[in-house]
Amino acid sequence: MWLETSHSDKISYASTAKLLAATRAPLSIQALVLTHAGHRLSLWSAELPAAISWLGKNIPGFGPLGPELVTLDEIADPYNLWMTCTVNGQQRMRVNTQDQIWKLPDIVEHFSRYIPIEPGDMFSTGAPGGVAVGKPNAAELFLKPGDVVDCAIEGFATLRTTIVAPARK
Repeated sequence: MWLETSHSDKISYASTAKLLAATRAPLSIQALVLTHAGHRLSLWSAELPAAISWLGKNIPGFGPLGPELVTLDEIADPYNLWMTCTVNGQQRMRVNTQDQIWKLPDIVEHFSRYIPIEPGDMFSTGAPGGVAVGKPNAAELFLKPGDVVDCAIEGFATLRTTIVAPARK
């Protein structure tokens, strides 16, 4: 997967579990499918001035998903999965889902209070522990063209995204 972006500054990243609604709300936890690792790519230069954390995560191309779908009944314990994120082969994140603040039923309940949930809707579970933002060396950790980001959830395939510069017009 390639992410072409003209946004060249402050692109952060994390490995997250993504959920896919298999049925219309109200959802049960059994009606969710784990989409394995998703990259949570964020354009922090868009988020920080406005303090709107969802803005930089919803730019087209900033939410790669895959590479496989797994139903929750195939996972022994969704609250004990190791998630990793590497950039150019260097591990930058290793966290366990047991450390997440929001549990799966809470995420679904929260969203369903405000928006109608339809089959195919996606939910990001978030990533316990940040990767670049807030670290003293954050400037050197942000992504740039040529970087290769691998996100994985233990026991599943790895999602690889290469950051590319925008095509010249």
